[in-house]
Amino acid sequence: MALLKNLLQRGSEIDKDHFKLSFRIIFYYLYIVIRLFIHQIVKAFRIYKKQQVIPEGQIRINNILYRHKLDPEQIAHDCDFLLSGSFLADYSVLKSPQWVPYAIYKDVVYYVLLPKDVKQYSARSTSFIFVPMFEEALAVAEVPMPTFLNLFQSIEEPPKTVLYTNTARCGSTLLARMLDNEGKSVCLAEPHVLCHLAMGQQQKYFSDLELPNLARAVFNSLRWHVPKDQVLILKTTSCEASLVPFCTEVPNLKHIFMFRKNGFQSVEKMVHREGALIKWDLDRFNRLPPSYPGSLICQEYNYAQKLTPRTLREWTAIVYAAPYSHYLKNKKFYCSDVIWFHDVIGETRKTLESLFEKIDIPASCVDEAAERLESDSQAGSFLSSSLLTHIKLSPITQEDRAMFSRYARVMEIPEDVFLPPMEQ
Repeated sequence: MALLKNLLQRGSEIDKDHFKLSFRIIFYYLYIVIRLFIHQIVKAFRIYKKQQVIPEGQIRINNILYRHKLDPEQIAHDCDFLLSGSFLADYSVLKSPQWVPYAIYKDVVYYVLLPKDVKQYSARSTSFIFVPMFEEALAVAEVPMPTFLNLFQSIEEPPKTVLYTNTARCGSTLLARMLDNEGKSVCLAEPHVLCHLAMGQQQKYFSDLELPNLARAVFNSLRWHVPKDQVLILKTTSCEASLVPFCTEVPNLKHIFMFRKNGFQSVEKMVHREGALIKWDLDRFNRLPPSYPGSLICQEYNYAQKLTPRTLREWTAIVYAAPYSHYLKNKKFYCSDVIWFHDVIGETRKTLESLFEKIDIPASCVDEAAERLESDSQAGSFLSSSLLTHIKLSPITQEDRAMFSRYARVMEIPEDVFLPPMEQ
């Protein structure tokens, strides 16, 4: 009886989860349809008034009527905002440190206006900058691509910059806080515009020929307001490691990479946070060609196409190992060896001293940075450890081991990346 009761209760929970997801998806697509309808009316009005084309050297600033995402982690998209009322302005307004790039497309770059200087959203106070960029945005600007490239193709004396790539759940947010030192370095965590470049390259939305110049403009737009005597660290999601070889035209740029041995199960718990939604995304990805920028599955578009993951565990294997695969293929671009999670935790000062020297952060910052080890770097966020501890995972099976072996061969990584030797 107890077993039957448990099964019924579990079934009820699953039905409840699927009902909630179904409602969220229906509401999201209802929002998309309404937004599209309003957008077409506005477009028709602008065509009638001959205001559709934004004049050279100008941008269009829009008020935000409503905003909506299917999930906080969803990749930034132009449809995140329902816009109303607009006016033209000179592109020089983008020089304000409150304007930051939000999403990038072939013909337009979308900016959002934040209530504070972007540097106040650095990693010590903001675990994921894409969250306030969505939730706190005051206005949205449409910047024609020629205007964007003209403004940011080069800047005088760009500050030293570090592209900090990593896998998920490897302690990267903790290290980002350590890399953020007032007056010496600024770390911005996960601006999605970099994710757009990586996804656009993998989906062939941006060509390999145009990407280096585009990357240079995007990096310059992100470091425009950083003092020249400070170091800017751009901490990424987990897909931007594939972008590294296309950043050769970005001046004053270094690369570092962080990974966590035996971190598969931690990533799997993160994936299970929105398990039903990701299963839905996987099903869509395997049935329909995704449009740019697409869903989270498109973050590793190439491997997802080659391996066609259908379960959460298979998708976890890609999320966890793909960044390491990209790192191994592009090691020559990095200024240091892998930064290991266990070294950041177990040999904090030694690791920071070595890293800070390589990326030009003063050694005087090490002691204060090391003190940040004791805190939950993602506390209060949707990925806080306290929200994931209750998630239970099924045991690794023989089928899983066979899957790990196949994925390792395709990704060209050691098989023990997924499981330590004793668990093989």
